[in-house]
Amino acid sequence: MPLPKAGQSIFNGSIKRQVISFEVVTRASVLHQSSCRHAAGLQKHYQLHREIAKDKTIAGIVFFEEKKPNRAKTNRAMPFPSTPTPTPTPSLSDKIAPLLSGLFYLSESEAPVALLEWPGIQTINAAQQHAATLHCDQPEAYTLQSTADFLRPIQQMGATDPGLKDYATQWRRVLKTMEQNLREVQVIRGQVKSAVQQLYITGFTDSGALALYTSAVVT
Repeated sequence: MPLPKAGQSIFNGSIKRQVISFEVVTRASVLHQSSCRHAAGLQKHYQLHREIAKDKTIAGIVFFEEKKPNRAKTNRAMPFPSTPTPTPTPSLSDKIAPLLSGLFYLSESEAPVALLEWPGIQTINAAQQHAATLHCDQPEAYTLQSTADFLRPIQQMGATDPGLKDYATQWRRVLKTMEQNLREVQVIRGQVKSAVQQLYITGFTDSGALALYTSAVVT
């Protein structure tokens, strides 16, 4: 039997493998050599190969190229995790504005209702002064009214006139929303000038005041 040579393919059991080296050793050192090779962590398959020649046993260790499962590696680019677009938190103005659609204030005439933001104004006194300044009036002429007193005549209109029921309901919803989201919601009533009184329904957040502006005809 010819000795194996490096690069030669021979059968290791039922599997044909390629020889990477063959080392001739004495019979006494075969076990030692194989255990050392294994302990050295060469990660190679080996087997004992013997050939009988001239009444002597030539022993050797055949080291085979290791065959690992063919697992194709694909360098897949890991997709970057998609960053969800944060949903903007609706502001309080955005919450109240839709409730004002079609809303008016009814006195001896109809007046529209506007939503105003007053940044930095955080007290009712500051709001009174600011409202008076807008109309070149003295703050002392501007009085305060509770939302309950403001709403009472509106509810009476809705109770006596079926056509104003929705009007009263809409005002009630608006004021309730303001009281749930603002501090110190009150009505600032301006000085009557030329039979017109300015009305500001105000409330406060940590950053400023929110006000509904309308007017009433007073004769």
